[in-house]
Amino acid sequence: MINFPAFFSIALQSYSFNPHNIQLYLSTQSIGGRLETWLNIGSDTALSDLTGSSAYQSTPPDEVMAVKSLLKTPIDRADNFGARLRTYIVPSISGRCTFYVASDDSSELWLSMDDTAANKVKIASVNGWTSPEQWTTYTSQKSAQVLLTAGNSYFLEAL
Repeated sequence: MINFPAFFSIALQSYSFNPHNIQLYLSTQSIGGRLETWLNIGSDTALSDLTGSSAYQSTPPDEVMAVKSLLKTPIDRADNFGARLRTYIVPSISGRCTFYVASDDSSELWLSMDDTAANKVKIASVNGWTSPEQWTTYTSQKSAQVLLTAGNSYFLEAL
């Protein structure tokens, strides 16, 4: 059984400055994404297997890799693992945006309205699984509109 998430895909839809869905590209002002993976945390698909594991809570990840350009991770890369993708986004123009998340299996997408991880709030989630870049399986995959301001840094995390 593949544990959560076998992949993450995150998309952004802008109502203010772009009339169609686009993949969320990291701006040149961004530092890029960091994908952290904890192996052998259980064979269930509940996100609590990751967040409740002693390895996640008290040890460094087993694997770390940089995610550049697209906020998208490799597909079917391991079994019985949990992952966390963290980045900062810096929009080049202001506008109202909607975030989407797709994953196999369960996932949550968190956003802070500043660059502080402690201020993050859950904005979208998958309570099961989706195919890669399948944005409409669950209504919870889509965030409410969020106003992002040009030049401001926002912390973004997917579990």
